[in-house]
Amino acid sequence: MIGVRNLLAPLKARKMGFDGKYFYIYFSEASPVDPARITALTRKKIRDLRFTPDFRLFLPARPAGAPDLLDRAEELLKMLAE
Repeated sequence: MIGVRNLLAPLKARKMGFDGKYFYIYFSEASPVDPARITALTRKKIRDLRFTPDFRLFLPARPAGAPDLLDRAEELLKMLAE
C-alpha cells in the first residue's frame, strides 16, 4: 500500500480508491501526467480505461482481493510515470 501511495505523489494525484466496480485516481490540474498519454494507454494497453475532463481516471476492476487490486494499481501508476 505504501509503495502505491509513493507512486501517487510525483503524479500529483489527489485521491485514489476503489468503489467495488472501478479503481479510480483523481489528479490535480497541475499533474505532470499528459492527458494524451492516458489516451494512448486506452488505445494500446488498457481497454475500458476512462479519463474525464475533470482529471479523473477510472479503470474497471473486479473485486478480486486487495493484493490483486494493489498490483493493478501499481502497474497503472508505473505506466503513467514513464
